[in-house]
Amino acid sequence: MANFTEYFNQTSLHELAVDESFKTPGGMILKLVSFPDAPGAKPSGVRAAPTANNAKNRELVIGDLSGVTIEFGKLAKALSFEYRFTFDFTEQDQVDQFGVAGGWSNATLSEEWSETFASVTFRRGDTLKTYSLPGVTDFTVFNKHTAPFDELLIMTSRVGKLHLDSVKWNDA
Repeated sequence: MANFTEYFNQTSLHELAVDESFKTPGGMILKLVSFPDAPGAKPSGVRAAPTANNAKNRELVIGDLSGVTIEFGKLAKALSFEYRFTFDFTEQDQVDQFGVAGGWSNATLSEEWSETFASVTFRRGDTLKTYSLPGVTDFTVFNKHTAPFDELLIMTSRVGKLHLDSVKWNDA
């Protein structure tokens, strides 16, 4: 079993278009599978990440209301990635989603929507296994050892964007 790691620092800056396949230097294939025609939706792709010392740092960003698939080029078994969530939910987003304005804050969102910020689905053929990602704002590790899978699907909600610093996986 071989271990692989994708650090996005070696990846060119790139905004994903729907149904476009983008291959990273580490061999992962990224594909934007859903991006709504909705007010306030943010794009996905490899972007520059803010750093304290202005060093070259990049991350995979999955915009709100979006879905990105990741293929690993071979059957994978274990997955780990570092992620954080940035809230960009606005009063206009609340009106668009619920038809009413006011009465919310990011603190309220983090308590009330804690299970709906983002989801990760492991797929092999017709078999799916989905996990929720909590909306953490500091980098946190998501780590799963699963049955072998072909593809990973990450979906985000209207509440904000998901930032992935690195992705690690083992082949099956």
